[in-house]
Amino acid sequence: MVVSFRMKRRGWAIMTVCSLVMVAVGGVWAADNVPDRGRPTGHATTAARTAEGILGEVGCSARHVIADDMYQYPSMREVDCVLRDGAILSASTFTTRAAALQNLATWQLAGSDRWAVVGANWFAVGPRKMVHRISQRFPDATLPTQELPESSAPSDALAARTDCVQSASAFLTSRIAEPERWRNDRPTVDVLYPGLTAVIDSLDIDRAAFDQIGATDTPEFEAWFASFAPAIKDYCRTPPQITSEDLP
Repeated sequence: MVVSFRMKRRGWAIMTVCSLVMVAVGGVWAADNVPDRGRPTGHATTAARTAEGILGEVGCSARHVIADDMYQYPSMREVDCVLRDGAILSASTFTTRAAALQNLATWQLAGSDRWAVVGANWFAVGPRKMVHRISQRFPDATLPTQELPESSAPSDALAARTDCVQSASAFLTSRIAEPERWRNDRPTVDVLYPGLTAVIDSLDIDRAAFDQIGATDTPEFEAWFASFAPAIKDYCRTPPQITSEDLP
């Protein structure tokens, strides 16, 4: 399966249909166990400004706004700044500190050239010198670190929704970048996630835009890909119940 830019830089493993089957059967997928707490809460205008404001006047050769997270259920806004040396400085904002810390826990920092500073409901990740400058501007920010702050485990309901979002995003990426694989995977997807193929088929995918981007492991792709988050997260608000007896 195609690996996206965000999955690659976070060190996430490539998920195949077989591994997604194991996740679905082994995880918490019972719809009865997932309370209906509504759709992910969208960011207020002030939160939307914060992502851009965190970066401030940093000189970027390009900036990419990622309107939501396609790999975690809680709402997010991120701005990726491509620095002149090619490194990436990212600022991400969330509705709660817990959501920020749970998201940061998915990043691969140790052993990399990426450092993080964490604020009240946000974090920034990038070269140490750049995130240090950010920490000096915000009184709620930590000092640069490669040690992930302790975070509370997500509830079973949130974990189920996030698993669903990750799987659905992986299948959508396959439809976009590997149409033949998507055609082969459809029967299994129909079993694992009833109704998901219809959701994915209903999306208006601009092939010309993707052809211009040319690859899934770029910040340009992630900014474009995030436009599909509302449909994916609406589907995953109540994940399906899957048991081993349901599998083909």
